[in-house]
Amino acid sequence: YILEDNTEIVVQNTLCFDISIIFIIKQWSLNFFLVFMFENRTVQQLFCPKLQIIKTGAFKNSGIIELLPKYTPSLQIIQAEVFYNCKRLKIIELEALEILETSAFAFCTELEVVVLPKLEIVGQEAFDGCVKLSQLAIPNLKEAGDHCFRDCVQLQDVSFPLIKKIGLGAFENCKITKIEIPFEKKETNCKRDEKWGQKARK
Repeated sequence: YILEDNTEIVVQNTLCFDISIIFIIKQWSLNFFLVFMFENRTVQQLFCPKLQIIKTGAFKNSGIIELLPKYTPSLQIIQAEVFYNCKRLKIIELEALEILETSAFAFCTELEVVVLPKLEIVGQEAFDGCVKLSQLAIPNLKEAGDHCFRDCVQLQDVSFPLIKKIGLGAFENCKITKIEIPFEKKETNCKRDEKWGQKARK
């Protein structure tokens, strides 16, 4: 349904989204979005209080601007390439998110802030090519996939107090200057300069 100002669509108990212009999605009861559901659409914002899972590529190349807990407080799983190449996305704060799969936010070139307090697993290439990412808070992270922060050239300060596994080239081409990880030995699949960047230091 399109409201009177023609800038908002309210979705109620329907899976028919053959619409070329959608700005705001409001869905009170839906708990998942299907694969590639809004790929290449102009969607800018989600308001889905019961949403738990977003499936593969659902918002790939879309116009999403922000992901905030007041809009999606129950979101727990983001599958592969869900927000791939979303050029307008600037901030991600998802309090309930636990799993982030492959390339979920890859090439979101305007993304600056990521706050994911419950996230435990970051899939490979999840934030690959997020060249403006400078604020990263994932305190509960236990596993970082291969190349997950590759080419995040603005990222300098990282803290993972619970990390157990760091994948190949997780911080390749980053300019990390400060690292906080547990002292005990962790499982890694890369050399020091591949993981943290040449300027890294403990």
